[in-house]
Amino acid sequence: NNIAKAISPLIFATIYDAVGNTRGSEMLYATALISFFSVIAYAPLVKLFPKQKTAATEEVLDLLDYEDISDHEWDKLPLAVTRKIVKMQIATGKKPRFTFWGDYSEQQPTLRACQ
Repeated sequence: NNIAKAISPLIFATIYDAVGNTRGSEMLYATALISFFSVIAYAPLVKLFPKQKTAATEEVLDLLDYEDISDHEWDKLPLAVTRKIVKMQIATGKKPRFTFWGDYSEQQPTLRACQ
């Protein structure tokens, strides 16, 4: 990496000196060519990227089933489910549910699992 940083100004200087163009369009072409070669070199690596996992969609039950659950049970629900429930509450004109900071001593066992 450091060798390339040391050699590249020398190569570009010879291009400047050989052409003599004050606008530097040849340098633009040279850097574009280098970028093109780097894209070609790294293009096969795209198939090595990890595939995106499709999240298992959990069905939302009736809205009444979720109105009486405790805050602790609400916190355990997946985010996609809570979003659907909040959207359903807004669509029916009900006040959406908000959770606040709970008691640390109650949440401590679940917080250790997040580490």
